[in-house]
Amino acid sequence: MGAEALETVSADRIKYIAYFHRLKYEADQESQLIYATRRGEEKGIKIGEEKGIKIGEEKGRKEGASSVLVLMRQGYTAEEIEKIISESKSVKEERVSPAEVITGDGVTNILPEAYACESPED
Repeated sequence: MGAEALETVSADRIKYIAYFHRLKYEADQESQLIYATRRGEEKGIKIGEEKGIKIGEEKGRKEGASSVLVLMRQGYTAEEIEKIISESKSVKEERVSPAEVITGDGVTNILPEAYACESPED
């Protein structure tokens, strides 16, 4: 009877150890899944930000090029265009419309011809 009791205890212990290892394995798998999901989300956010920045840069270049073309067609010199662009950048930093600059007299347009709307003649 003592031998049977030891065998039963040993069998129960083996079952317990197998059960414990299964629980540990499942917990490790879940932890790895959570980690992989988190890493994937971080990579996705990073890729999205990079794509957004790239799109914004391309759009900015196109808008800048078209603004320069408009100024060139209006007869501005390269020096005048550089001055206009530099003033426009400083105005953007102050969170004012890039087509406007604040002077002592109030607000005046930097690009009057480019943004001016002609009223219909009566």
